[in-house]
Amino acid sequence: MQLLRNISFIFGSLVGVLALYLLFWPVKIDPAAWHPPEAPPLTGVYALNDGLATVKRIEIANGNGPEDVAVDSLGRIYGGLQNGKIVRFQPDGSGEEIFADTKGRPLGLHFDRQENLIVADAYKGLLSINPAGEISVLATEA
Repeated sequence: MQLLRNISFIFGSLVGVLALYLLFWPVKIDPAAWHPPEAPPLTGVYALNDGLATVKRIEIANGNGPEDVAVDSLGRIYGGLQNGKIVRFQPDGSGEEIFADTKGRPLGLHFDRQENLIVADAYKGLLSINPAGEISVLATEA
């Protein structure tokens, strides 16, 4: 029991000495408050506008998503869904159809010069989908 008291006393003493050291430690810091400059006015491209007020939301029937969208040269809208499917809509948002199924998780979409849809898929890698919906793997690792 005496040993436990001695250990507790030594530990308490060390904590006390450390606390005193930190309280009286010489610190050469002169803190100063920072006051940010006034924000610039919202003018030009940053001006308030209602440019998106007339946007129509497109409901997706075949899954959740998309992470990204791409638009082809005909104005059709493509989106990769969480279930691996890539859906295509007409330019007016109608006519949902399944363009391809990567059986993965398509994230980034972009069209190349040959109108192939390049897809960054979280599970399958970098894919190329031709206009007929045929999938080819470009890379699985880097």
